[in-house]
Amino acid sequence: MQAQRKFQIAHYGRTPAKIEELAGSIECPDIAMSASQEEKKCSFITLSSDPVYVAYHDEEWGVPVHDDRMLFELLVLTGAQVGMDWTTILKKRNEFRVAFAEFDAESVSKFTEKQMVSISVELKLDFGRVRGISLSTLKQN
Repeated sequence: MQAQRKFQIAHYGRTPAKIEELAGSIECPDIAMSASQEEKKCSFITLSSDPVYVAYHDEEWGVPVHDDRMLFELLVLTGAQVGMDWTTILKKRNEFRVAFAEFDAESVSKFTEKQMVSISVELKLDFGRVRGISLSTLKQN
């Protein structure tokens, strides 16, 4: 059941990989998981791992992303993570979403210096990082 949930299309543009189209249908009954088997997790997921991090691992980690807005979100969050841990970033994800205009690159490219300073202070990010995110969107639009 966990494996099925991991590969469902997420609410913001994720689509499952289409391996069957590339390599044909592959059946491996010997390695198929039954519903009663517990899904193995990566070694960095422990009993003391934060639930936000576990949910990210189970539902998003390794799932292909084809939506531009979601790719921009991952770029922003990954850039913001430098000097912080991923769990902290995941917990602030909604704050980042609000600050960066729902991760709409066109809107972010129009941020004023005042807006960038405000975001920098609000999210406790280096101003240069926020400015870099905004300027990088100019090259894409």
